[in-house]
Amino acid sequence: MEALTVLEKKVSILVELAKRLKEENAQLQSERALHRAQLETLERALLIAEERSREIGLTTVAVDELIRHIDLFVEQEVVGASESLNIESAS
Repeated sequence: MEALTVLEKKVSILVELAKRLKEENAQLQSERALHRAQLETLERALLIAEERSREIGLTTVAVDELIRHIDLFVEQEVVGASESLNIESAS
């Protein structure tokens, strides 16, 4: 009879352990779902940041090109004005 009592206690302990493990598993699955959602949010934010970085790079190139054209235009105007003054002075 004593063996049955010991066996009953051990089975009871195993049942409690199984319950705790199921609860822990449910909690871990919930945390996993939360972490997956956070990861997806971070991945989307990274894609947006990369796109913005690319756009900034393109904008920088365009602005640099525009500045170069403005400098060339101003230089041509200065040379043209200087030549015009030289022609008028020679007359």
